[in-house]
Amino acid sequence: MVKSALKDVHLSTDDAFLKRYPHELNMGALQRVCIARALVLSPSFLIADEPTSALDPSVQAKVLKMLLDLQTERGLTMLFVSHDIALARKISDRMGIMLSGHLVELGRASLILSKPAHPYTKMLLESAEGIRQEGRKMLPDEVASKGCPYFPRCPQGRDICMEKPPTLREGGHRWVSCHLVSE
Repeated sequence: MVKSALKDVHLSTDDAFLKRYPHELNMGALQRVCIARALVLSPSFLIADEPTSALDPSVQAKVLKMLLDLQTERGLTMLFVSHDIALARKISDRMGIMLSGHLVELGRASLILSKPAHPYTKMLLESAEGIRQEGRKMLPDEVASKGCPYFPRCPQGRDICMEKPPTLREGGHRWVSCHLVSE
């Protein structure tokens, strides 16, 4: 099972490789070993938390291709966690945008990326494209903690945003957590 998983992630199965210690592997090989460890259990669902964050761009591309191939070959459902919106844009069918541990937008990636509904999603996409966005000045954390976590930075924030946390609700083929988005 171990050798099969190593083959699936494009690593050697010869004795010399199998006897190596983690500190003897490069970051790409280490990441592949971690993925192989998860695959040994034959999961149907795989959570990939920042699987390419410490890799250089060429190795990152290879690992992403390998993950997408594994998804197809094994029929895996994959939750890909990333802070890199440009990377998420390339690989996602559905996308969830989180802020301070709260889901603020969820839906088809193409819809969220072309027509973001939440002001935080808009800000993320603009910053990924290098567009400067003007926002409100930061408020003390205790003010923000009562209401929307994005309120201190939201250029459109209203009193209700400061006073009451928004709830995640369905609207327009997606789920959005914002007082400013109409139902």
